[in-house]
Amino acid sequence: MSAGLRGARGWGPATYGDPCRQCGYRWDLSLEEAAALIRSFPGRYRQALQGRGGTERHPDLTWSAGDYVCHVADNLSIWADRLERAAAGESAQVTPYDPNRLAAERGYALIHLAEALGALERSAVGWGGAASAAIDAGVILNHPERGALSILDVARTNAHDTAHHLWDITRCLQASLPGRPQATGIQIRAVCPAEHGAVGDLLVASYDTIEGAQVDPEYNQEMRDVAARLAHSEVLVAVDDAGQVLGTITYLPRPGPLSELAGADEGEFRMFAVAAIARGHGVGRRLVQTCLDRSRQQRLRRVWLSTSPWMTDAQYLYESLGFHRVPARDHSEVSSGLTFELLAYVLDL
Repeated sequence: MSAGLRGARGWGPATYGDPCRQCGYRWDLSLEEAAALIRSFPGRYRQALQGRGGTERHPDLTWSAGDYVCHVADNLSIWADRLERAAAGESAQVTPYDPNRLAAERGYALIHLAEALGALERSAVGWGGAASAAIDAGVILNHPERGALSILDVARTNAHDTAHHLWDITRCLQASLPGRPQATGIQIRAVCPAEHGAVGDLLVASYDTIEGAQVDPEYNQEMRDVAARLAHSEVLVAVDDAGQVLGTITYLPRPGPLSELAGADEGEFRMFAVAAIARGHGVGRRLVQTCLDRSRQQRLRRVWLSTSPWMTDAQYLYESLGFHRVPARDHSEVSSGLTFELLAYVLDL
């Protein structure tokens, strides 16, 4: 990892953006500001969830609102323990953990929301005490991927995690409001010749209307040429019971002319779009998950994708599925006389 990405001050903005592309968190907080933010979150979580049960879900997210409360409580406790042990002269090495495995082991789905909120309050208090001890001891933790982490790095990272998941909870609560349809009756299958025009129209409309996007006539023409793409890829569509195309994705099970990042035993997907009327209902997640399922069936090692900086909603979906940024593989392309910067993401299978 390059020196510029070591520590939260480099890793956080490079991974999530500054401010965060999803939750708006700023990475330039002082230690006092980050610590105060962490102290404030138990009350903010309780207020957001007042009158709710914690079982609310968003179709694009893996966990429920209550699951996110449990995760944040555990994450703060884990980081507090790391700081306390380092302050006591024990190991300063950070051993990463798998949040999804911990959620299964702890049985987040069985924990009552009131219990989870109480645990979050205790964790925030415990984190504050551990942080104070770490400051007095001049603790520097060592992370295997992010390098040396000062208490400021830890505070900023933990504050972001807590802020980001409050945003996740808000999305869960909003998605569970009465009258919001879900992705029922949606079929994921190979595109039919009669649907080539609809797929091209959907891709162009989706890409050109994203806020901040640069219109690229040459790439629009390539996206419309579904027949040519099928010679080197699988073009999948999501259709409803009436046969309307609601989403599409181009899956590359092996390196070829359309590949941008994949090597041997690696998959990739491109040209991913969901119709405006179907967004937020799990259609995009099902399309991506289909590509991942096929990659696992073929025993591929990993799956790559490239995305533009302004495609923030898609980036959040990728990250919620386990993809992570690989800045060293970022690249650019020239099309229609313009230079387009592309961000690299990968998921190890």
